[in-house]
Amino acid sequence: MALVYPAPMHIVLVAWLYVALLVAATEPSLVGSAMSFLFYGLLPAAIIAYIGTTGQRKKRRRLRELQDKPLAKAAGDNDGAQP
Repeated sequence: MALVYPAPMHIVLVAWLYVALLVAATEPSLVGSAMSFLFYGLLPAAIIAYIGTTGQRKKRRRLRELQDKPLAKAAGDNDGAQP
């Protein structure tokens, strides 16, 4: 299941990468272009995407735990408590 970003986040990330690409295109050397795009474009975009999807990851983990919990009880796992 893929992570789904809110629509405005897509626009901001694409716009940021476009600007970073234009900045990289103005660099005099290929190495400078690559470093500019990496450090001004990809790295910040990846951090923003990671932070922006934290709530979705937490929600997905909680749902997985809730789905697994009834299976564990049905399988006979007990928590050590006496009946």
